[in-house]
Amino acid sequence: MKMRSRSPIFLYFILLAIGVIAACAKFEAQPQLSAVTGASFFPVKVISLPQNVEKLSAGRFHTCAYLSDNTGYCWGKNDVGQLGNGAKKAAGKTRMDPSFGPVPISVIQNITNIAAGDEFTCAIADPNDTVYCWGKNDSNQLGQGAPSQGESAPKPVLTAANTPLTNATGVTAGSGRACAIVAGVPWCWGNVPQQVQNPVTKLYNIQFSASLFAAKLVATIGGNWTGVDEIAMTQNDLCVLSSSAVACMGGDATNTSVPSLSGLPPTTGILAVQISGGMQNQICFVGQQDTTVFACFSSGQQRVPSSAATNGGAPDSSQPYSLSNGYSFLYGEPLLKISGKFIHTCGVGKNSQSITCWGNNQAGQTGNGNNGSPVPYPSRSGVARLGAVQNVTTGGLHTCALLTDATAWCWGDNTYGQLGRGTP
Repeated sequence: MKMRSRSPIFLYFILLAIGVIAACAKFEAQPQLSAVTGASFFPVKVISLPQNVEKLSAGRFHTCAYLSDNTGYCWGKNDVGQLGNGAKKAAGKTRMDPSFGPVPISVIQNITNIAAGDEFTCAIADPNDTVYCWGKNDSNQLGQGAPSQGESAPKPVLTAANTPLTNATGVTAGSGRACAIVAGVPWCWGNVPQQVQNPVTKLYNIQFSASLFAAKLVATIGGNWTGVDEIAMTQNDLCVLSSSAVACMGGDATNTSVPSLSGLPPTTGILAVQISGGMQNQICFVGQQDTTVFACFSSGQQRVPSSAATNGGAPDSSQPYSLSNGYSFLYGEPLLKISGKFIHTCGVGKNSQSITCWGNNQAGQTGNGNNGSPVPYPSRSGVARLGAVQNVTTGGLHTCALLTDATAWCWGDNTYGQLGRGTP
């Protein structure tokens, strides 16, 4: 039987349809980019990490990780040496260039913890679990005994005896200050609280002043803090988690009467298991009651989930959000982890192991698929495409997640390469 021939017009439309389908598939596979210097509204995988990731930590404009072989890598902004790769200024330049992909941290070996802060980084490494810091040092946040222009390679944090701070089990880097945990006691350096007043209720008039060396943090609440498991910082406060209870001290650098965070957790029987502090004076904790819940204090808007059904529609509150009076669950799911280091917050769902975010969304860092207006409610569209997540870390305008398959993914601002995708 004679086959009927196809007209050229028919073939043209067939080829056009195939082209459209291929183009759509390609678009779906690529992250959506914004006009904000290549920001990605959806997660992109960090490239060229040679081993499985053990921990991720996002700073203001850079990100760091240590891997299963205990080596460390950082990527992103490096103008003051915060990547720790020992970079030198190029001829004719006053600052180091950023890195759009991971670069190895120089000098130190066998890293067991890492914390990226506001233009500086700290880690715990050999020998003897020594604390090292590098990057910006205008407030002596590197613990070198005096402020300086900064260091592009790790330097050991020093005590007043001019000896390295050793035997550390945890480290936290904030803005202009850092702390480590040694034998359950917090040691801090940089711009840290020097005194505590009115410890019974709220704390007022707490003066922050420069600590040139690492020193034990002393509080009048029961004397020295001991048994500390975790430390979190806000712009004006420093909080510790000890034996499932949270205690805070703080104020501001001008020594004015600024209410501080204290008395956490609230009288709802919640026992805290993880805390996170933000630069906009927010402190959040994940607690354990009948199930995992979270609570937040905040003095800034849009950092705490806002919902008329759960907290009276008040996004700005000095009261804790807890099981009885706040936004306790994300999409009906309890939280496992929470991170709110700068101006947005993200959490990991306990059951689905997916991420929800809220707060500032200038560069799409909440992962809701766009940028612009702040996100007042937890949102997980876009980042829900990730696999099972074991932890999340929030930077200045970007977010990174560590998946259960030990891969790292980031989204949001990429002005300085902080997403680690290898390109602007």
